[in-house]
Amino acid sequence: MDKKYNKNKNVTSFLQFHLAFSTRATRKVFRSKNIALRMQELLFSIAKEKQLEIKFLEVHPNHIKLTVALSQPQSPSEVVQSFKGGTQRIIKEFEELYAMQSLWTRKYFISTEKHFPYEAANEFIEEQMNSHKNLWQKNNQKRYSKQKELSNEKN
Repeated sequence: MDKKYNKNKNVTSFLQFHLAFSTRATRKVFRSKNIALRMQELLFSIAKEKQLEIKFLEVHPNHIKLTVALSQPQSPSEVVQSFKGGTQRIIKEFEELYAMQSLWTRKYFISTEKHFPYEAANEFIEEQMNSHKNLWQKNNQKRYSKQKELSNEKN
């Protein structure tokens, strides 16, 4: 990746960071090639609109990894919000996603290392998957306990 310094009247800068974020409940939303391609289109469109350059992009079934270079100073949270908020509309474009209320989790991974930190990003995604799995198990245990209590009360 070539460093390209951006200059304006007051600032000369090179801002670039690596991001990873996962779908809510780590659903494998992007298994469909059409949905994955549409996601790429949306991300590049948002980048162009916000004067960002996507230098690297991987769309996985349940998460996205990308490297973004900024042409003007913006906070990482603004950039993430632009991508997450702008791509949210995909759930209205594909019938198989209609049931989803939200596409993304609130969490995200960010790094300013020279190269994409695959190991750290993968750990982040794995944590997301495990936390969802634990929450799902806990909720099912509560439901089972309530059902058991109700059946015991009836007897």
